[in-house]
Formats: sequence, structure tokens, C-alpha cells
Amino acid sequence: MPLGEWNLDFLKRCFDNFATRVILQIIIPTQGMWFWALTTNGKFIVQSLYQDLIRMNTPYEDGDKKIA
Repeated sequence: MPLGEWNLDFLKRCFDNFATRVILQIIIPTQGMWFWALTTNGKFIVQSLYQDLIRMNTPYEDGDKKIA
């Protein structure tokens, strides 16, 4: 697999179609430092991805307005 590309077969085995599409939108840097923005230490953990996907799809209350 070329540097900077996702392993699509692996993603499809591990995630549903929605999660796979979201992951494929993440650009993989081919040089420099890698940093996962969803954790404080910059290291990828599946839990951080899962929590962000849940957050994106869960409506929440903001004052009197319901935000979806």
C-alpha cells in the first residue's frame, strides 16, 4: 500500500459504511509529524474516533434550542 493511503479493505472489515466514509475524509500526511487531534496526547485511539462519531450524530440541548 502506498504511503499516505488508507487500507480500504481493513477499514471495511473494522467499521460500518458511515465510519469508513468519515475516516476516508481524513488526509494522511506523507511527511512530518502525525498528530491525532481528538486526543490530548496526539495519539490515535479507537475510543476517541468512536466518541467523535457518536457526538456528530447525537442531537444535544443548548439552552432552549435543540441542535441536531
